[in-house]
Amino acid sequence: HNYYTNLECRYDALVSKDCKKLLGPKHALLNPALDEVRRYRLEHKVESAREIKRVVVFMGGADVGNFTLRVVQQLLNINFAVMFDVVVGSSNANKNEINQLCHSHDNFIYHEQPKNYYHLLAQADLAIGAGGVSQLERTYIQLSSIVLSIAANQINTIKDMFVKKYLISIKDISMLEVAFNNIDK
Repeated sequence: HNYYTNLECRYDALVSKDCKKLLGPKHALLNPALDEVRRYRLEHKVESAREIKRVVVFMGGADVGNFTLRVVQQLLNINFAVMFDVVVGSSNANKNEINQLCHSHDNFIYHEQPKNYYHLLAQADLAIGAGGVSQLERTYIQLSSIVLSIAANQINTIKDMFVKKYLISIKDISMLEVAFNNIDK
């Protein structure tokens, strides 16, 4: 399901010539509900320059590297004047600390395993997140994203998607402010 620039020949040495390869994002098994999110976003797209007012932060459901907390802390240090929807999975070991931090600031809204996650994506002007399937979802619905690789298997995909200008890639959370300020608004 991942995006790679050399996709057509990536597995040639591993499969027979007669093998039909179903590779790339067009064959990704995405939730059909994303079709409605994509339609909504396309219908409500502002053609002129726009201001970023709402940002979804989602670093994966379990977030074993505690990236969500670190991203929220960095965003608080930068003090952006936007609303942040911070999404965590129910298995996030740091969810209580993230919840408390979000509740202590008016422009951070905490969401644990939200049933309305796709609605949050539909309403967002930008996402801050990890690579992987969630990035494919954001690309599919055409939601601009600042992306941090949180796993080794995400590095090449993120790099290739960055080259095609599908996302903004950061190597470290400390780069959030620069990335945010360099978004084509």
